[in-house]
Amino acid sequence: MTARRRALRPTALLCAAAVAFIATACGGSGMPEGPVVVELTGIDHEWYVRYPGVDGVLGTDDDRYGTRDVLLPTGAPVTLRLDSLDYTYFFRVPEVGLLEAAMPGAGLTLALTTTAEADLALDMDTMCGLPVPEVERYVRVLSQTEFLRRMSELPTTDEAMSTAAAAVDMLEPDTDFAQRLSGGAP
Repeated sequence: MTARRRALRPTALLCAAAVAFIATACGGSGMPEGPVVVELTGIDHEWYVRYPGVDGVLGTDDDRYGTRDVLLPTGAPVTLRLDSLDYTYFFRVPEVGLLEAAMPGAGLTLALTTTAEADLALDMDTMCGLPVPEVERYVRVLSQTEFLRRMSELPTTDEAMSTAAAAVDMLEPDTDFAQRLSGGAP
């Protein structure tokens, strides 16, 4: 097994309509004691990524948001939640042989263990063959210190909602984006 293949190793796979997860944080600072949960939502040919804030729990006001690149810490269990609001997207990391599909409302969960720092190419395609803009995307496995630093630089829920809501309103004007992205009912 190559060093890059060892950097991101799938260890378990669960597919369910809804997945409940509770993460316990180390006093509100540092890495969570449990798995780091990262949500990826495919919207209009892009990955919108949500990370827990300093409390270590998704769905709170301190959540952090990014697009394109997926940031993961080394030496920590990670839970990726894949979903889509419009098309079926393929989440593919060729260097480690990872290929999963994010389908609207299907809620796929993937458990990973990260073992080494790496920049791994992330491919995104649609099931229906619709063209996806050629954009470089990466799964970036970072040291825990660098991961926490990068998290602190990402926008919080309030900062990200205005930008992302505008994109979704073009797709589904009647969707309450803030509720759907934060896991609540529309």
